[in-house]
This record gives sequence, C-alpha cells and structure tokens, in this order.
Amino acid sequence: DQAYDFTITGPGGFRKNFTGVLDCATSGSVIAAEADRQSDDDTGVGTQSARQSVPASTGTTTSGLEGDLAETGGSSTTPMIAALAVGLLVIGGGTLFVLRRKEAHQHAE
Repeated sequence: DQAYDFTITGPGGFRKNFTGVLDCATSGSVIAAEADRQSDDDTGVGTQSARQSVPASTGTTTSGLEGDLAETGGSSTTPMIAALAVGLLVIGGGTLFVLRRKEAHQHAE
C-alpha cells in the first residue's frame, strides 16, 4: 500500500485536494491470500494454490487457411485498376478541354 496526497487547481480559484492510500494488491495476491485463509480453516484439510502465475502459451495452432494474416488490398490487379483510373481521368480532362474550346469559339463568332 502507498499513501498519496495531491491537489488539483483550476481557473476561478478551483482547488481540490485528494488524499488516501493506494491499495497495491493485485488479483494474484488476493487469490493467494484467499487460499492461505482457506488452508487455515479448522477443517484440517489444506488447499493448494499456485503462488506464481504461469505465462500463457502463444500457441502454434493453424486454422487450415493459407496466405498472409492480413492483406491490405494489394494484389496483382491493383496496378491495372490504377492505370485504368488515370486513363479515365486523362480522357475526361481532354474532353472538357476540347468542349470548352469549341464553346469559346462559337461565342466569339
């Protein structure tokens, strides 16, 4: 356990003081303390508890699927789609340019 004492100040003279004791018990220490209490019961039967946590295994299971874990849209068709998009933009821009020039010549006559 660890004691704390700090003050928060804010605009308009706001001031709030916080004091207390930080309970540093973790769930593992609570479980161990509970196991100790149970083993001290008057039943005469002690309980056994793990005093040290066991790290979880990372596992090496496979789901039968192959390929990359995450594909972010990159494939062999991406360059072709990009080239098609650029081509359509060029055609659209050229069409607008030609139509506006024709329109300007018709109004000038």
